[in-house]
Amino acid sequence: MSYIIKSPDELKDPFLCYCVFHRFMEEAGEDYIDYNERIVNGTPLLFWMLGKGYISDKETEEVLERSNGKYIYVSDILKDDVIFKESYGDTSIGSVKSYSILAEYMCQISEFRQRLYDSVNNNATGFIDDKFYKDEDGISLACIISDENMIESKLYSLEELKNMTVYEFDNLSYKDQFNAVRNLTIEESDSVEEKYE
Repeated sequence: MSYIIKSPDELKDPFLCYCVFHRFMEEAGEDYIDYNERIVNGTPLLFWMLGKGYISDKETEEVLERSNGKYIYVSDILKDDVIFKESYGDTSIGSVKSYSILAEYMCQISEFRQRLYDSVNNNATGFIDDKFYKDEDGISLACIISDENMIESKLYSLEELKNMTVYEFDNLSYKDQFNAVRNLTIEESDSVEEKYE
């Protein structure tokens, strides 16, 4: 059995938004933020992150200065060296942190939930007829979450994450990955070096 996200309203849960991002990347073989860089305007996201205490005034100012008055993309914030100074948000743990922040932001506003839902259904820019991959019942593959990915086995500490290999972390359930980084600061998640053995 699997959990199926049937409407944008279900995306009020940030974890389900995270699942959609993850499933998109698994099925499309593309980074969701790179592929949907305008899913939200980066400037309000930037100030929301400042208000939540995720980033400092200095980091906010640096992103704004780098933009030089131009449009700020999500990748300018979550996939860049101003906020994720070590990893650009591209390590396994850094990426999960980036997507958990984006999920927390997007789940709050109905228009954003609709955009996310549409981006993996019938408004999937860059896909044939703007339709994301579907199963034989016409359900978007990004909206089908396996039961094993919905289960939390334990809450991992920063020390446990530092001792995990990339393979071990990537094999955790979506729920375990999401919960593991939720209470980490960006700096903490960015500081975890990837181990391959």
